[in-house]
Amino acid sequence: MIDLNLPDHPPDGKEYWVGEDQILYDDHNLPIPYFTWGDVSSFFFGKSRYWLKWHYTNHPEWFEGLQVYHGSRGYRYMSLAEVEDLAHRIYRTQKMDKYYDIRRLNATIALVKYQAYLHGYLDKDGYKLYPTNVKGRVRR
Repeated sequence: MIDLNLPDHPPDGKEYWVGEDQILYDDHNLPIPYFTWGDVSSFFFGKSRYWLKWHYTNHPEWFEGLQVYHGSRGYRYMSLAEVEDLAHRIYRTQKMDKYYDIRRLNATIALVKYQAYLHGYLDKDGYKLYPTNVKGRVRR
């Protein structure tokens, strides 16, 4: 178990833990790390692998303005910044899933924070870092 003791809220009055301006991209213009929609559904939200795809098809307005990355095989991917943004959107609407309450939001955000720490986007106190230990580049 990783004992980071990260604070409950992002430091310096920020709204989100991971900012889109922090994300590095690989040679295929995919974020580092990237997660398939199935991974996002099952790992971050604890739902079936098709849960996110179903909601994208039936409620596209919930995904407006969210960056969607497409891989060479047609898979859809998300960065940590998009996963965190989506979690807040779902919580605010409360329409996507009636069981997505503050407890589940906090659990999803905890997973985002740990992944951000593991990939060098946050330090142990929760402050944003701009990773230098990851091979990648800033998106242009």
